[in-house]
Amino acid sequence: VDVNLGDLKALSHDMYGMFFEEINHSGEGGLHPELLRDFSFEGYAYISKGPKIYDPAFTSNHTAPAAFRHETELQKHSMDPSTIASAALTDLHAWSHPGNARLSVVQLRPPPEVLQSPSDALRESGSLTPGAGGLHALRLEVGPAETILLNAGHTMKGFPINKGRSYVCKLRVRSHKNDIWSLSVALLSVDTRVTYAEQKVGKVNTEWVETRVVLTAQESAKEAALGIKFEGPGALDFDFISLTPSNNWQKGEKLVPFNHQMLEALSDLMPRFLRFPGGAYVEGTNMSSAYRWKAAVGPREWRPGHPNANWGYWSTDGLGLFEFMQLAEALDAEPVWVVNAGISQGESVSPEEAGLWVKDALDSLEFIMGGVNTKWGQLRASMGRAEPWSIKYLTIGNEDCLRPWYKQHYTAFASAIRARYPALTLIANCDLGDDVDFDVWEFHTYGSPQDTFALRELLDTHQGSKPVAITEFAAIHSAESMLPAAAEAGLMSAMERNSDKVVMVAYAPLLGHTKLRTWKPTLLQFDEAGRVYTTPSYHVQKLYRQYMGLKSAAVSLLFRGQAPPPRGALTPLFSSLDPHLESSATCQDKACHKVAVKLVNFGPETRTVMVRMYSEVPTAAQLQQRATNAVGRRGGPVDDTAEVSALAKWFRSAWSVLFDSHLSWAMPAPELTFVLLSSGTPTTDRNSLDQPVHVAPKVTKVPASRHGVEVQLPAYSLGIVVVEYKVLS
Repeated sequence: VDVNLGDLKALSHDMYGMFFEEINHSGEGGLHPELLRDFSFEGYAYISKGPKIYDPAFTSNHTAPAAFRHETELQKHSMDPSTIASAALTDLHAWSHPGNARLSVVQLRPPPEVLQSPSDALRESGSLTPGAGGLHALRLEVGPAETILLNAGHTMKGFPINKGRSYVCKLRVRSHKNDIWSLSVALLSVDTRVTYAEQKVGKVNTEWVETRVVLTAQESAKEAALGIKFEGPGALDFDFISLTPSNNWQKGEKLVPFNHQMLEALSDLMPRFLRFPGGAYVEGTNMSSAYRWKAAVGPREWRPGHPNANWGYWSTDGLGLFEFMQLAEALDAEPVWVVNAGISQGESVSPEEAGLWVKDALDSLEFIMGGVNTKWGQLRASMGRAEPWSIKYLTIGNEDCLRPWYKQHYTAFASAIRARYPALTLIANCDLGDDVDFDVWEFHTYGSPQDTFALRELLDTHQGSKPVAITEFAAIHSAESMLPAAAEAGLMSAMERNSDKVVMVAYAPLLGHTKLRTWKPTLLQFDEAGRVYTTPSYHVQKLYRQYMGLKSAAVSLLFRGQAPPPRGALTPLFSSLDPHLESSATCQDKACHKVAVKLVNFGPETRTVMVRMYSEVPTAAQLQQRATNAVGRRGGPVDDTAEVSALAKWFRSAWSVLFDSHLSWAMPAPELTFVLLSSGTPTTDRNSLDQPVHVAPKVTKVPASRHGVEVQLPAYSLGIVVVEYKVLS
């Protein structure tokens, strides 16, 4: 593998990022610290009362024009489904009780109007007061006996507690008729026979009272539950009952909305951007189950939640737009906010109704960036953030290009948003052609390891006027092993080689609960104890981010005994040279004194590879070859000829000893760093909670000579040679 340090392309500053979607209980029971499923009873109300939380009279117009997308070969391979990804809602009965009690749903206030937030509706009705409450309450009625209302967590089989650790239980409660004195809150075994902690609650009367109780576990348990003990006769109404670890509370008043262990694992990926909240989660299976950002702001106890109909469970919306912006800030990542374009997987609003959704998107941007004197900026300030956030990227819709009206809706969104926020980078779901105002288009792919690796050739040959954001991709395999991870590494090296075309990259899905996930693979797995382990694909992502660098150098491939091409010859497509080998090289600093050469073996046999470096300024023909395929921001071709030439001249003058002839080589250090990610059985070896680093990178030193550095690449592996130079005076 020959690396030409005289032929460089800039890498996007935001090249590698992260995509969070509420799938596999990534938020509910995962990143969000709430230990109880359906803590606000809105899921129970949904299945008990029948009517949906929202009941919009949306029409699905079947006279929509044919879907349009610019059909390049790359675009044809992007995932733009016309089908519906749905799953039956399961396990909504999270609250259990003995047979001597009766549960019913009490409606506290009407649901908000479509596209209106609960807090907004309350404000307009004049009833916006602290603790105004949710949409529904759970009524527990019991005769002259003790009963226990029980919640065994997100798995419904119990959650672990640790001896000496404290947990905060918050509840909002009132009696239905008479005063109640016998209410207590307890950590119990799932069969209720063992009590680990218990606290009495004061008098409860017919007025709502919000109570905070700290429970300290006297013993550890793998499967505990929260119990509300109550001796009748009588009836109690509960607006919400919440349980969170005490270390998620700042000064006892403000909830930190992220699991600390999982946040640390996400931070280790060093994301440059965070795309949220979906995915299919944004669309919903129909418009009534689509994500509504306005229903997911304000106090989390007020949020009505919604059926996550795509992935089969209830979302309390504890992670809303405010929390996602906090998450991006905590990760030091650029937020990429995905708004619903008035399109779900099962229906699209008509163009006449799309204006409501355009306004909804504009309102969301005001919530993010507006001053405290604006309507939505004031709501953000009331949640504890007076200072506006900044946002650089906005994505309009998700995988909607083959659904009715997308191009028409996108155009309406882009026109209104560009008029108010001209600096935003607008991301479309596909290449909509030169007559539509978009800056970047999305490419999504989920395929076999073989198909994933083969996509590198499509990137090499792609020609287009706008750059590509590959914001969802993964190789699908029966085992989360090195086989799919190597395929993904090969594709990522092709992305780096084509950094003039690809500007954003994110793997998907990100997180998965070991007992509750329905989609494989994921980068990180976790259990109800918050323990986290990572997959080989995670290590691929982390290594590419760790060695991303600032510029991508041209690479070429020669087989042993093959004569090098003459100077100035047109470079053949790298992906066409070897069916199993892929490579990219990136400068780790501005002067290119440190270079990371990534080598991918996506084949069943060990390969011996020598890495060599040289510096040669591209000829006019080579630059024209690049310009033919290159794309730039806002549609212009990338022109880094002057930068390449200047750097190459510096190489010639400062390193003339090293680069005095074509492919000549010298190395100032006798040993180089070599990072290898591989496994003994690459098709099946995987990590687990018990063996979290069974497959992990290993760092060694390899000898170098004036001819280059030679390394061994096992089957289905990723190797990175790190070359550091010293300037010769």
